[in-house]
Amino acid sequence: MLEGLDPLAYVSDEPGAIEVSADMGIDTLADYVAAMKSDPMALMNGNDPQGGNSFIFASVIPDALGVNMMKLPYPGHAPTVTALLTGEVQTATLPVPPILEHAKAGKVKVLGVASEQRHPQLPDVPTFKEQGYDVVANDFVMLVAPVGIPQDVRAKLEEGLLQAINSAGFTSAATDNGLVLRPGGADLAAEELAKQVDLVYPILEGAGLVAEELKRQ
Repeated sequence: MLEGLDPLAYVSDEPGAIEVSADMGIDTLADYVAAMKSDPMALMNGNDPQGGNSFIFASVIPDALGVNMMKLPYPGHAPTVTALLTGEVQTATLPVPPILEHAKAGKVKVLGVASEQRHPQLPDVPTFKEQGYDVVANDFVMLVAPVGIPQDVRAKLEEGLLQAINSAGFTSAATDNGLVLRPGGADLAAEELAKQVDLVYPILEGAGLVAEELKRQ
């Protein structure tokens, strides 16, 4: 399926993160792990349906932190945010952008981000690595085209997209909304796509989401 896509430009990373309701009294990953081990059934995690990015991250966390996680799927980020804010779930594994305004308002607590560096919009939130857990996982934003477009058209698209991504207006708006910009051309986009496929494939296969004809030999 991905063989039909031609990466043109890389826009940004969306580091994975874990959030809890602000009134839970859980302030760090250590607090979270202790609470989960004390009573795993007390904390329900909101995430995407199987295959979505917050489902992927929720699938990485249990082994990395040594906990069992109860997952409740929602059809997208917005319903998951609502569920966390209303107390329908106690935790979520959303990337930063959809939860940013609520974190800044103190309505939710971001316990950690799964990136090498702290998130620029949440500088007080430590990374997983800073808290002793070797977890780096992120979603991404890239732009692609169908395979087979003329080379001259492809080159013009790549150039124009990079100009737009690097423009002051886009940079400001994207950064304010929680994207971690890392502009790059087709080579970077192809490299990152390959990395993500290698990370995600075993998780999707384990969940029974890889069609037989797409399984690796």
